[in-house]
Amino acid sequence: MFVVESDSSRVPKAHTPPPPPGFSYHIAPTLAMRRDEPLPIAIHRIGTGLLDRAVAGLTSEDRDRAVHEACQALEQARALLRLVGPTVGDRVFRFEDHQLVAAIRLVAPARDGYRVLPALDALVDRFVDRLAPGAFDLLRHQLTDRRLAATDEQVAAALEIVVAARVRYTRFGVDALDDSFSTIEGGLHETYSMGRLRMSDAYRTSTDAAFQTWRTEVSHLRDQSSMLDPDWATLGLSERLRKLAVSLGEAGDLAALASDVSEGVLGEDDEERELLRLLVFGRCRDLYRQLIPVGERLYGDDPGDFVDRFGAYWRGWRSR
Repeated sequence: MFVVESDSSRVPKAHTPPPPPGFSYHIAPTLAMRRDEPLPIAIHRIGTGLLDRAVAGLTSEDRDRAVHEACQALEQARALLRLVGPTVGDRVFRFEDHQLVAAIRLVAPARDGYRVLPALDALVDRFVDRLAPGAFDLLRHQLTDRRLAATDEQVAAALEIVVAARVRYTRFGVDALDDSFSTIEGGLHETYSMGRLRMSDAYRTSTDAAFQTWRTEVSHLRDQSSMLDPDWATLGLSERLRKLAVSLGEAGDLAALASDVSEGVLGEDDEERELLRLLVFGRCRDLYRQLIPVGERLYGDDPGDFVDRFGAYWRGWRSR
């Protein structure tokens, strides 16, 4: 892979952000491997498709949807890259992963700041019978007023990175990859091992940051399983991982909200700030406790055993 000039003509135009869209956690069928498709061809097609999706998002007039879809596609591209990381080599993997992370960081603050308002509404709905009428209305207005889309400069810089990454990706020779499970075995082993480690770190340190680091690993394993074996994974592993990632995401959004409030960025009433902090703390701790048996089931295997079993399912799926 090598560095190329990006297409400066793909710079997005300014616009007024629309209302918040929803988005799917699932891999689109066209971005999953087909049963009769050679693995190297699938990796090339899926990776190109994910980067195309990120480019399409970043050039969309719908800036809020652009940020969500671009970040989602880039995280999925990172998961695919990790899958073949041991095969393509550490130097290539680290460079390309660093580029994708840099693009995500340019627009992620807008995405993250945008997600805390739905998190507040969900929290109020959960405790509505115990809250006074109009509780947190001022905070809701503040969140609405401060919600900003990613700037043209941020989107343009992210787009430049993604376009360059796509060109490098399309020029990568798939002949270097074998049409066998050995091509992805090491990457799958590493992703599962890292998920086990990050889960252990999260429950050992009990910090919100550690749980969000675990969430990233959960999402990568979910994306990998969905890409590799859509028939089996959609009915089993990836769906359980999706639900785990959603719960961890709820906790992360609430923790970000509480952090802004506790630092005085939001809210004007000290009693209301303290009430929000307590509600968030309790809800997050409830989620973390509920996820213990879920995590133990998903990450209870030895990594080698997990990879062997996944490989057996995958080979069986391809041979049908």
